[in-house]
Amino acid sequence: YSISVPPGTYNLWFHDNSGMYVDGCYSSDGYSAGGGNCALVVVDSSSVPSINVTMPLGIFISGTVTGPDGTGVPGIGVRARAANFEFWTNTNSDGSYSLAVGTGTYNLWFNDNSNTYAQGCYSSTGFVPNQKDCTPVTVETSNVTGKDGSLPLGLHIAGRVTGPGGVPLGNVNVYSLNGAWSNTDANGYYSIAVVPGTYHLWLNDFNGIHINGCNGSTGFTFDGNACAPVIVVDSDRTGIDVEMPI
Repeated sequence: YSISVPPGTYNLWFHDNSGMYVDGCYSSDGYSAGGGNCALVVVDSSSVPSINVTMPLGIFISGTVTGPDGTGVPGIGVRARAANFEFWTNTNSDGSYSLAVGTGTYNLWFNDNSNTYAQGCYSSTGFVPNQKDCTPVTVETSNVTGKDGSLPLGLHIAGRVTGPGGVPLGNVNVYSLNGAWSNTDANGYYSIAVVPGTYHLWLNDFNGIHINGCNGSTGFTFDGNACAPVIVVDSDRTGIDVEMPI
């Protein structure tokens, strides 16, 4: 491989599109599965050769994601989350998935990219919408199968994120503290599919320009203790708009 870049400092990430090898990044030890210990590559005025890695074969977590009628749902994002990194894939046309990971203990999070079904995670008692209730999946030396999820249809928390003067903010991550999330589009709009419950919304500007914080009772606040609850009962909650200060 060869990547043309301007001078700067970079992390190099490797993703196997065939799904056979474990995703990760270049590290001082050669390779960090999952990206928990990436090393910086500094590019000054000349090329940097021989940034080589050896990707390990994956051990696989597999299962099927279905909707309320038991039919497999394609295109669902499946993320195996550890303490400070994650592996990911999408379900196939029949709702099945197979995710290459390294040894470790993970929570499996299911996210519908079409925003039709509620987000949540794998549990031994069935789908749960709160990440604190996930059942950990431990992977040692052999594949782990049968990690299925049945997703309910979602209700939605939706709104718009702007900056001072009403300027729409794209690429802002809006997430509830239970784990459900969405990114704003170019016009600042977001929509998060959830089940009935009480949520607090936190905003993180990936552009690094605006102050991170949450939706408070009188508007934006960076005090996490002052977040206003958004209560979802039996219908969508729209118009949850936030203006983020620079």
